[in-house]
Amino acid sequence: MTRAATAVAPAPGLAEKVRFLERPAAYPDRPERVETQETHMAWVFLTDRFAYKLKKPVRYDYLDFSTVEARRRDAVREVALNRRLAPGVYLGIVPLTWEPGAPGGPFVLDGDGEVADWLVKMRRLPSERMLDRAIQDGTATEEDVERAALLLAAFYRDARPVEMTPAGYRARFRRELEEIRRELSRFDLRLPAGRLEDVLGALLRFVEERGWTLDRRVEAGRVVEAHGDLRPEHVCLTPEPVVIDCLEFNRSFRLLDPAD
Repeated sequence: MTRAATAVAPAPGLAEKVRFLERPAAYPDRPERVETQETHMAWVFLTDRFAYKLKKPVRYDYLDFSTVEARRRDAVREVALNRRLAPGVYLGIVPLTWEPGAPGGPFVLDGDGEVADWLVKMRRLPSERMLDRAIQDGTATEEDVERAALLLAAFYRDARPVEMTPAGYRARFRRELEEIRRELSRFDLRLPAGRLEDVLGALLRFVEERGWTLDRRVEAGRVVEAHGDLRPEHVCLTPEPVVIDCLEFNRSFRLLDPAD
């Protein structure tokens, strides 16, 4: 006599998690509404007071978020690294637990059941004070920009130089330029090939003919573990400015000369 197989419920997928986290009832403080933002690596859920980031189970050449444990480790690293330039914003990580029998389930945010995923919890920042928005609206002042610049200057000043050889840095610089050439040469972008080659050719010639200037920066200890993805939408012009969303998943991308 054969034994009947026991049915096993499939593990909850990303779509189920997103549907749950889009509901105001999912959050302990019961916000009035939840705004969602999707990137190619994460979903972000904005409540009245907080922001929660759920990483997608994706894998690329430069990162691996394919398991719950991998996403947990990356979330821990994201919080620690971003507290360097945004103290008080990154509050920690919280579990999303699988509890089908719970009221309002099948998940519980920061529950005690089986961990289905992890989220980075942040204090929500005022969108109108993000630098990209302030530039667009014409509300960024000289004083705002000076405060943000002083924050970055102190960060770079206090950062420890990383161990790197001049030859290694120059080679990496060259590889990155070649990668930029490949990306920008894609047919669908339809960029003017002549202009692209003029610019990249000049940069590659600089590395070959005047690469010693890059060598001197390395020898002077100018290469540090920086932010890695510094853009206007990551700078918030609060009275004490903060810089969020550093590139946490690949350390080599953060090893930069502040002049970059």
